[in-house]
Amino acid sequence: MKGISGRYSHVTEAMRTRLVKGLQRYWERAREAAR
Repeated sequence: MKGISGRYSHVTEAMRTRLVKGLQRYWERAREAAR
């Protein structure tokens, strides 16, 4: 995630994982709502 690390050098792997999981949940809910 070049964009995140370019702006925030203190981003940890745990922070990236949490972000990705949150975005995944958001995408899945949006997909379900569109059905």
